[in-house]
Amino acid sequence: MTTGLYLAVAALALTIAAIVTAAPVRRAAALLLVPALLWTAFIALLNFQIDRANPDAETLVTPAATTQISIGKGPPPDEGQ
Repeated sequence: MTTGLYLAVAALALTIAAIVTAAPVRRAAALLLVPALLWTAFIALLNFQIDRANPDAETLVTPAATTQISIGKGPPPDEGQ
């Protein structure tokens, strides 16, 4: 599973939680969140289908930057002169 799918499922769960929380307080507020629930479910389904069609998508992208931090060793030998 890719990060996008994890985020879509988390958004779906939070939308459901918001509807369940709002329902006892004000039914209209819960009903107004239903379009957001449908849209979030569509996003999760779309992400799932993309993930299923491209199982190795996360491994195809190389990291944009590498971290080369050395703490307490000073500057590298070819710098600082």
